[in-house]
Amino acid sequence: HSPSSAAFIEKILRDPIAKETCVIIDLATIPDGERLIFFLQSSPSIRSLPIVALGTRSNFDSLSPGIEPSLNGVVTAPYTAAELDPVIATVSEEQKIR
Repeated sequence: HSPSSAAFIEKILRDPIAKETCVIIDLATIPDGERLIFFLQSSPSIRSLPIVALGTRSNFDSLSPGIEPSLNGVVTAPYTAAELDPVIATVSEEQKIR
């Protein structure tokens, strides 16, 4: 069963969200990742959530203009946990002080 934006949107609107939460979207595995990004950024109740996107250069190149620069973090594949961890830590820390 592959992840879906619809299931995530349902969950994030239903469940309380911790202040230090950030959303990680793997563009390689979520076919409608751009739709999810747009929804998160345009929904008043959750638009403050930082978004980190993962994917290949090709995944990012296929996004509409302006989407990639609007993200709080971008990690291009191939990557390791050691490369991902500091991005998540920085975004989460920035979220705590908002």
